[in-house]
Amino acid sequence: MNRKISWQSDFDLVRKLYAELRTTDLYKNYMSSPTPSAKEDKQFLISVATEFLYEHELLNHLFEEKNIHWADDTFGAFSMVSRTFENFTGTLSLVPLYKDKEDDTNFISTLFRKTIAGDKEYDKLIDEKTKNWELERIASMDVLLMKMALAEFMHVSNVPVKVSLNEYIDISKEYSTPNSKTFINGVLDKIIADLKRDNKIQKTGRGLMEGN
Repeated sequence: MNRKISWQSDFDLVRKLYAELRTTDLYKNYMSSPTPSAKEDKQFLISVATEFLYEHELLNHLFEEKNIHWADDTFGAFSMVSRTFENFTGTLSLVPLYKDKEDDTNFISTLFRKTIAGDKEYDKLIDEKTKNWELERIASMDVLLMKMALAEFMHVSNVPVKVSLNEYIDISKEYSTPNSKTFINGVLDKIIADLKRDNKIQKTGRGLMEGN
């Protein structure tokens, strides 16, 4: 009985979303095209996903009720939808979750292990560059992001320092305070200079040597 109610609720939501979509300029412009093409069809579906559904309050509320991690998964899920439509050539199949599963899982495993193993060392590095702050006063998320960044700088040899730095600054914008991006950038910049001086950052591969 509960399963039937759930399916009915999902169906009602789809009908509501479709009715709402039909009132948008996006839908009207697509339907008024005099010479529709496969390219236009794909672009329309991508636009529906990224412009209409991505930030739809009701839809996101439904997914959040089904999965508490939805807020973190939203971007990845809709990116997969967009790439699936972009790659459509006649047979619809989801794009792989991983670009390179072995490489991605190795990266995650290394980052996780090295962040934990180097905890005390990273505390010391951060403390040296935040003399006017006690670590307890710094946002816990900022400390964690900086430790993860340091682990990546020092132990992930195939990712440029600048790329890692920018990634963690972007993450701080989503998960920490409004001032975190500036704080993290300033602290890590100083630590990077010391790590390079002490030859503790070793990048390998073309374009990943010192200065990249």
